[in-house]
Amino acid sequence: MEIDLELYRKQVRLPAPSGVRLSAIDISPDFPEHTLVFIHGYGGQASQWLYQLREFSDKNRAIAFELRGHGKSEKPHGRYTMDELQADLLALLDSLGVNEPFTCIGHSFGGAIASEFAVRYPQRIERLVLIATAGEFRLNPPSRLLLRLADLLASHREELAQ
Repeated sequence: MEIDLELYRKQVRLPAPSGVRLSAIDISPDFPEHTLVFIHGYGGQASQWLYQLREFSDKNRAIAFELRGHGKSEKPHGRYTMDELQADLLALLDSLGVNEPFTCIGHSFGGAIASEFAVRYPQRIERLVLIATAGEFRLNPPSRLLLRLADLLASHREELAQ
């Protein structure tokens, strides 16, 4: 079905403490079979899911939102931590009335956000789909050395405490 995504775009003001305004495309038939939530990666936006939204919105509620700092969502100052992104996703889902378990679909870094959400809120996830998401993150040699040093210091600290 041909659809104009902008007709389904909503601006959702999240409750305090963040109060950030996120943009979401929310398409739903009268009686959806499932709810699908699409999460883009860094540099992405909700409209990148155009073909998926068109394909799946005939029978399912399809939601693609834009992370803070992306697309038409607000760009507040902050560190954009995983905790903030998780809180944003949870608040957005609550604001849109997504109460039933849903299929969470993440692309690239959106897959990391989706995975973390599934770990934190397994009861809210029906299915998890990861697209081009790294399963392993390789660190450069200086970073690996620092992490090993931190582990070494922590293990010596435990030995000294005993």
